[in-house]
Amino acid sequence: MADEGSYAEANKAKLMEMLKRQGEVNGELETLEEKWLELQEQIEQIA
Repeated sequence: MADEGSYAEANKAKLMEMLKRQGEVNGELETLEEKWLELQEQIEQIA
């Protein structure tokens, strides 16, 4: 079995990819929440 250092090194690229994706998803979430609030305000103005 490989030592822990080798294991961590082998997963470094995957970890970096996952962190990048997390940032993208957080950005998408923020954009969608802003749009949701805008639409909610429009609904309240109609009602």
